[in-house]
Amino acid sequence: MSGQRTAFFRRSAGLLLALLFLCPAFSARGEAAGTDMDLLLARNALLALGIRGADGEEILPRRAEEMAGRGLPEQGNAEPDYVGVLGYAALPVSEKIGTFSAFGSIPWQLPFHEKDGEEWRIAGTMPHKTPVLVVAQALQPARDQRWRGYLQVIRLDRNEAVWMNVNQFVTVPYWTFEAEEAVRYGNCIAVYRNLSRFEPVDLEAHRGAMPDGLRVLMCDRRDSRYNSPDHLFNPLMGVVFFGGEETGHFLFFNPLDLTIVY
Repeated sequence: MSGQRTAFFRRSAGLLLALLFLCPAFSARGEAAGTDMDLLLARNALLALGIRGADGEEILPRRAEEMAGRGLPEQGNAEPDYVGVLGYAALPVSEKIGTFSAFGSIPWQLPFHEKDGEEWRIAGTMPHKTPVLVVAQALQPARDQRWRGYLQVIRLDRNEAVWMNVNQFVTVPYWTFEAEEAVRYGNCIAVYRNLSRFEPVDLEAHRGAMPDGLRVLMCDRRDSRYNSPDHLFNPLMGVVFFGGEETGHFLFFNPLDLTIVY
């Protein structure tokens, strides 16, 4: 009897170990399946629209999360090669913060363009976070060492080819990151909950309590005028609209208190 119990426990332990080894494999397969689905959508869109490269070559969709996006140059200030890269249309970092502060159900909308002779004109809009595949680019170097211009992309939500400003193109879904990292890529919306016990501060280092659940527009201002007076505990800048969306108040937050929701 004891021998049967020993054999049973050995078999059970073996099964448990097998499951433990298999779980990471299943997880990895799940992640790969998600990526493969995006690639499959991109390949199907290319076939459906009959789009090929500038020299008639086949475009091979790929992830390129190591590329910065938004027209930032490659090594040696070289033009970034976005053709074939899967990415997202994302709100450009803008000085007009109030324009993009909508916290309602309507998502941020980005213009897409079409060429009219030598001019580009707005032909419609698409939501922030729209997945896209780049199929062509028309870029020129600018004085700030970025590349400016337009990317022809396939909107994977509609299988529609449009032109978008390169400043609106990112290679990673940064809104899925923690707030401290996400804000380096672009604007996003976070919900405030005071988990750190450090109250936000304003530009004059005044502290003040805020209600949990308040939405905060996160943005990255690389300007000494917007440096936090409390780098140790409240390094992240956000904009709060207490009196409606016309007047924003710059405050600085603890990263633990912000959860990205958009």
